[in-house]
Amino acid sequence: MICSPRATKGLNLINLALWNKAVITKTCWELANKKNKLWIKWIYSYYIKDQVFATMGAPKQASWMVRKIFGARGNLDVISNSETYLRNVIKHVYLQLLGELSKVSCKGLMYQNQARPKVVFTVWLQIQGRLLTTDRLKNWRIQVEDTCCFCNQTPETRDHIFAECAFGRSLWSRLMQWLQIQQPSTTSWFD
Repeated sequence: MICSPRATKGLNLINLALWNKAVITKTCWELANKKNKLWIKWIYSYYIKDQVFATMGAPKQASWMVRKIFGARGNLDVISNSETYLRNVIKHVYLQLLGELSKVSCKGLMYQNQARPKVVFTVWLQIQGRLLTTDRLKNWRIQVEDTCCFCNQTPETRDHIFAECAFGRSLWSRLMQWLQIQQPSTTSWFD
């Protein structure tokens, strides 16, 4: 979830395992298209010889790296040969391997503002339902006082803190008034 794009409720960190597969796939693509590079000529003369690269098995005497390149032949179908695309092959293959994810409407709330990264991360935790509130801590059998620290009336849950608590509602009300003064309704947080 952390590695998915921001538009899909993620933090847009690079999934290094998928990025590595994308780099190996690009290397395999270069090998399949016989680029004029010394290492490709060496692999053709030492491992492939008179065989067809697309159908031959991975050489048993090859290093683990060469076997990984041969194993990436299954991902070659995500690469097209257009000139504009060839500049960003690794990125394109990475996005294809990442797959289609559904977009959410709250990305404007999280990323199109001047908030500190800590606040963005807290909002992300809230949206994921992973915020450490006392109800979640009690489920982990941690001994904590379960009443809301703001109103001291009801148990603390993520919904209570952000929507039901009188203190939270007054805070949201003041924030919305301040935002209307700063930016008259030209943009929405949920764009």
